[in-house]
Amino acid sequence: MSTEQGKLTKYPIGSLRELWHISWPLMLMSFSVYAMMFADRIILSRYSMEVMNAAVVAGAAYAAFVFSMLSLALIAEVFVGQYNGSGQLKRIGEPVWQMVWFSLMTICIFWPAAFFLGDIFLNQEATKVAIPYFKWIMLFGPLGPMIGALAAFNVGRGKTVVVTLAVATGNIINAILGYFFVFGIEGVIPSMGGKGAAIAMGISEAIQVIILFTIFLKEKNRKLYGTGKFHFKSKEFFKCIKVGGPNAIAFGVGIAAWAFFNDLIAGTGLAYMTALAICQNYFFFFFFITEGMGKAVTTITANLIGAKKPEMVPKLLISAIKLHGIFICILMLPLIFYSKPFIDIFLANNPSAQNIAGLYEMADNALTWVWVTILFNGIAWIFMAQLTAAGDTKFLMYLNMISAWTFLLMPAYVFIQVLGYSASLSWKIMVLDVVMMSIFVILRYRSGKWKKFNIID
Repeated sequence: MSTEQGKLTKYPIGSLRELWHISWPLMLMSFSVYAMMFADRIILSRYSMEVMNAAVVAGAAYAAFVFSMLSLALIAEVFVGQYNGSGQLKRIGEPVWQMVWFSLMTICIFWPAAFFLGDIFLNQEATKVAIPYFKWIMLFGPLGPMIGALAAFNVGRGKTVVVTLAVATGNIINAILGYFFVFGIEGVIPSMGGKGAAIAMGISEAIQVIILFTIFLKEKNRKLYGTGKFHFKSKEFFKCIKVGGPNAIAFGVGIAAWAFFNDLIAGTGLAYMTALAICQNYFFFFFFITEGMGKAVTTITANLIGAKKPEMVPKLLISAIKLHGIFICILMLPLIFYSKPFIDIFLANNPSAQNIAGLYEMADNALTWVWVTILFNGIAWIFMAQLTAAGDTKFLMYLNMISAWTFLLMPAYVFIQVLGYSASLSWKIMVLDVVMMSIFVILRYRSGKWKKFNIID
């Protein structure tokens, strides 16, 4: 760490250059994760458009579990950052180990859901084909929060490149295995369809865990940061749960609303579900920008709070808004002005897609609204990341729970399911949800209540 507490790079604290220096490896790390999902969807679209659409629905149900558990495990990043900023280096390994133990405990959640939930949730004719896919991604589910816990050790200290390389390695392996497992190799590997994509993703995640664990337990890290102290410590464990638990609940409930939202649209027909699948594929693919910058804001804010320098946070947030503005202008090219080649990735040379009237126009319109969604979602995430670093997670829990069901699922159900409006209205409903989120988190930040939290003492 730098000799100046709270300073993670050679650049001025809170500056655009400091934010970019921390952000770009985290963006690459997130890019690798979402590129893995994106590659799986492309492979599955070549295998079967119906299987890809069903996998989108199943993936949303899986996300409700894995991202809630991952968000809780990632709270270790906040503790690592604040310990690092306050100079308590020997304590950095403690929250990481507690979240590693937590990740192992999630077996009790993921595995029963793998065997019983798929048949219950994926009960429509259009989604039943994704049951094997759902089962296998859930069996590998505990690896997700494990990666988050181990990555937090490096990310919380601003050492992000090594995590990026580990994730990138896993994703290259996933892309290779995914293709061969989905389509098979005659006489060697049977074609496994969606199940094969899930198994390939699980193997790549296991490889990432091995790499990150090896780095975490290096002799230098054991001596300097106490990473060899693996014992379960109930006080530290429940401190992490207290701060990270609201985030986990918020993500679980919020993404569950998205899962029901996808299931609702799936029932309106193949055309709308295909357009929504393409729409969400690109939303999550470009989400690496939002997530990477959000993690950087959390890391820098946590170090500033640990170093007792909260007055530098506004400068950091202004830098984040500027960086987000640069990227949102760049994204206008693929999502608004030149979207056809990006739609062709999923629809070209696909006979079943070519026979769906108006699908290209529908997908093109959806991508425009995706751009608007990314615009406001990025603003919301910047302020959510700052509030998370401060420990103001209960507010975020209530907001996520209320917003997803009030501004996303309820309008979709009323207008599309009950009143019979076109399912294309769903693109605009997604925008409503993120606009309301961004308004509320900005108001919460401006209230200054986040300055009153103290999570490490």
